[in-house]
Amino acid sequence: MSKKNTKNLIFIADSNDYNANYIYNRAKEKGINSIFIDTKIFPLEYNSFVYLDNLINKIKLDRYPEIDLNFSFFIRAIFINAFNPFNYSSDEKKFYTYRNYYSYLYSLVNIAKLNRAKVVNSPSTFWIHFYKPYTYALAKKFNLKIPQTFVSNKSREILKFYKENKHKNLIIKPVAGGDLVRPLNEKELEKIIETLDYKTFIIQEKIEGQEIRVFVLGNKILVSLYLITPDLDYREKQNIEDIKIIDITKELENSIIKFSKFIGLEFCALDLKKSNDNYYFLDINPAPMFVGFETRSGFPITDKIIQYLLK
Repeated sequence: MSKKNTKNLIFIADSNDYNANYIYNRAKEKGINSIFIDTKIFPLEYNSFVYLDNLINKIKLDRYPEIDLNFSFFIRAIFINAFNPFNYSSDEKKFYTYRNYYSYLYSLVNIAKLNRAKVVNSPSTFWIHFYKPYTYALAKKFNLKIPQTFVSNKSREILKFYKENKHKNLIIKPVAGGDLVRPLNEKELEKIIETLDYKTFIIQEKIEGQEIRVFVLGNKILVSLYLITPDLDYREKQNIEDIKIIDITKELENSIIKFSKFIGLEFCALDLKKSNDNYYFLDINPAPMFVGFETRSGFPITDKIIQYLLK
């Protein structure tokens, strides 16, 4: 007779996040005791507290009186603020609202981790999505190839780099994510020059080849996928013609695992380009979309994550 699972799962995300809702509902279908914490209304509409003394760290969250090793967190994105900043009458109130929200939620989850709760992913890892130039330097440390990369918000430097490399196919993307990858040409160059007072850009040599996405879970390669798409950035039109499960080299697997482990990510996805026999690192995402990739590839990413959370 199998032992009944006693783990409780806590999902933290925006209530409109499709992937978070999907995995939460899947866990409930399996009869797993689960709750969903909506970052838009935390902490105002949840009964929670943290109590600390020299003997114990006690956390209450929603209906659970004590968060300990019998709990696992799956966090999609807690850096998205729960509050609409335009609801506040003064900049000072906005400022303290943001600070208090971040401090409380980050602290609560990390204290739960001290109490041996499993946290996927720790809040301290989400910064990596905003520090793209650093991820390229870090990828090199773990023997991952990268495209030729240039970062600046100065028009003179950007124009100089463009002129020196215009014989190559170049692309441009935001330094902190949140926008699409676009080809860099004279017309695009004119547009970005007008925004340099408040934007910084990454310019890269375009790598021609196969679009590869590698999911990592628990310091192991979960699945590697080949995305067949005609677009420079498949996110714009969601235009993926097919997805195939593939194998990658052991050397590449080891580099990816060491890279994600160094950052502290237990679940993530890396985007790569395969050109001839070389793999080029493009991005690492600490809160990747996964349901669409699961549906198209047939690989049970959701169930694998739930199994990991229950261990």
